[in-house]
Amino acid sequence: MESITFILGAGASIPYGYPSGPKLVELILDSLDMNYTPLYYYKSKKPGSSNYSLTAVNQAYTDYSLFVNYGYPSSLISEFGIALKNSDKDSIDSFLLERTEFYDIGKFAIANCILKCEIPTEFEFVERNWLKYLWNKINVTRNHFANCKISFITFNYDRVLEYYFYNSLKHSFNLNDKDIIEVLKTKPILHLHGSIGNLPWQDQEKGFDYNFDGQNFQNHYSRVVKASEKIKIIYDKIDQDPIFDYAAETINYSDKVYALGFGFHSLNLNRLKIDILKVPIQCSAYHMTNHECAVIENRNPKKILLDRQDNDNLDFLRNHLAI
Repeated sequence: MESITFILGAGASIPYGYPSGPKLVELILDSLDMNYTPLYYYKSKKPGSSNYSLTAVNQAYTDYSLFVNYGYPSSLISEFGIALKNSDKDSIDSFLLERTEFYDIGKFAIANCILKCEIPTEFEFVERNWLKYLWNKINVTRNHFANCKISFITFNYDRVLEYYFYNSLKHSFNLNDKDIIEVLKTKPILHLHGSIGNLPWQDQEKGFDYNFDGQNFQNHYSRVVKASEKIKIIYDKIDQDPIFDYAAETINYSDKVYALGFGFHSLNLNRLKIDILKVPIQCSAYHMTNHECAVIENRNPKKILLDRQDNDNLDFLRNHLAI
C-alpha cells in the first residue's frame, strides 16, 4: 500500500470554524479592546430542515480581562495592539518576526483566539467537509483504516485532526480510548509549531476537552495559559527541533504528498527540505492567481505542483487524491 502525507496550513481548518491568517489578526485586535464583549455561535438544525440556524451567545467576560488577569500591563496590551494594527501584516506570525518583544503576549493572544473556535457543533454542519471525504476513502473497514499508511504534517495549532478522527473511530467502531490510541499511533500527526494542548484521551491528567466555555472565565483562562506555553511561533529558534527532520523524512519517503490550505512561506518550505524531495507536492491553490502559482512553482521547480482550477480543499481532493 502506498504511503501518503498531507501537509496542512491554516486554510485546511477554515471549514471547521477557524480563521485564516488575516482573520486571526482581526480577532486578536478585537480581543485587545477592553470594551469588547464577543459573541460566539452554536449551530443547530430542526428535524426535517435542510438549513441550520445560528444561536448567538454573549461571552460572559471580555477577552481583555484574560490579558489583565495574566499580568500583562495595560501599556503593553495597548502597544501590542497599536503595533499589530499599524503594521498592516496579514499574519500574526510574520508580524512577530520583527517584533520579538511581543512574542509572549502574541502567543497568549493566539491561544485565546484558537481555543474560542473549539465549538463542536461546527463539525455537524460543515458544508465543504474534506475530512469527511478523506475518512470515507480510507475507512472501508477498521483494518483498512489501521493499515492505511497516512501521515499529517500541520502548521496549525488547532486540534481538528485529533478531535475528528477520535470521534469518527469511536462512533464507527465503538472503540474505547485505549484502542483508539493504538489505531491513531499508526497515523502520525506532527504539529510543527506546537499544539494548543492534548485532548483528554491523549492525556488524562493535563488534557482538556474540545469545547469552548464562554461562560466560565476561570475555565477558559486556565486553558489559554496552558495552550500559550505550547505554541511555537514560526520564527522561534526551532531550526534544530527534531520534529522538522522527522517531517522532512516523512515527506521524502512518501509515495504521494498533498498540501491543503498551505501558505508557501519560504521558511516553512526550507524547513521541510523540499529541495530533496523524491516526489512533487500536489497543492491546493484556492483563490490564487495563475501568476502567483507560477511564481511559487518557478521558485521550486518540479517540487511543487499547484492546482490551477481554484478548487477548495474538498474539490482538490476529489480531483487529485489517489488512494
